[in-house]
Amino acid sequence: NIMRPTSNLAKTLMIFLVVSVVINAELKGKHGKRTQKLLSSKLLPRVKSIPLFVMLQLDTIDPARNRLKDPEELREQLIELKRAGVEGVMADVWWGVVERAGPGKYDWQGYVELVELIASVGLKLQAVMSFHQCGGNVGDHCFIPLP
Repeated sequence: NIMRPTSNLAKTLMIFLVVSVVINAELKGKHGKRTQKLLSSKLLPRVKSIPLFVMLQLDTIDPARNRLKDPEELREQLIELKRAGVEGVMADVWWGVVERAGPGKYDWQGYVELVELIASVGLKLQAVMSFHQCGGNVGDHCFIPLP
């Protein structure tokens, strides 16, 4: 059964999945003596598989509203990732969003929505606390200043 990716997200995901499948096959010892020798050495722990996590977009949470930017589209993308065998997603938790109202005024609502949505489709979350501004780097398409 061949998956035919229809979106850029799906095409990118397919590349990650192919790499993951090859690595997992190597770790399970299905591709030769070199892999077996490497795995039997004390340099590598015994690993049965490598869980695949995909990074969410930097602006998954709308910084102006502290709400999910597009919950329905995100739900569809997460379901597609789950169907493809992804273990979970990684998301930046921008301090400039959480404390944007002022020092000591914390609003986690957008991230609560994100956690609930990710859990509802059966994926795991790796949250990265980002205590720096977003924007100014190559590829950054959003700007989230520090509070």
